[in-house]
Amino acid sequence: MGKATAESEALKPSSLAEARQRPDWPHWEEGIREELATLRTARTWELADLPPGANLVGSKWVFQAKKDAAGNV
Repeated sequence: MGKATAESEALKPSSLAEARQRPDWPHWEEGIREELATLRTARTWELADLPPGANLVGSKWVFQAKKDAAGNV
């Protein structure tokens, strides 16, 4: 179980900067573009001016390699 967990963790970059440095970056970039397109289509956000004194909530990309039933990425 530990080996399988370590292998699956190695598939996931821990940050956008790390993802960009990896040889599989084009796959992560494609996933990011697809996710952003889905969010835009769903109109999940709206740009607005930050009111004075408001706290901005940060965000970050979380990467997950999806596998099929046979365990292939």
